[in-house]
Amino acid sequence: MTVSDQRVYRLGIRCTTVWAVAVFCWINDRMFCEAWSSINFPYLHGFWHIFIFIAAYTVLVLFAYFYVESELPQRQPLLKYWPKNEFEFGIPFISIRNPDTKDWLNYCRLYLQQDHDYKHGLSKISGD
Repeated sequence: MTVSDQRVYRLGIRCTTVWAVAVFCWINDRMFCEAWSSINFPYLHGFWHIFIFIAAYTVLVLFAYFYVESELPQRQPLLKYWPKNEFEFGIPFISIRNPDTKDWLNYCRLYLQQDHDYKHGLSKISGD
């Protein structure tokens, strides 16, 4: 499966990275608990909870995106961020739109670098 929306790809990379950091914290907490406690740093378990929550929420957003993309062909998922859509380290969420609406066409021009003609099933990469 290829991802045409680079924002979704980057979110997947960030999700995997945050999950790996969470696992690293958990393993260190389990294996070296006494060492961390001896230097008064008993916080890795708390960090694990925070990072695993962020990774779990992000993977749910990604699954929602791919579900809409594969199971609802008449709709198009839009990956957005709160509080500011241009800031990709905000809170991600999915907005579901009809492909022929103005906001979807603007989204494609801004983030996908593609112009879509959904009535004829054509897609043109900008810059060609």
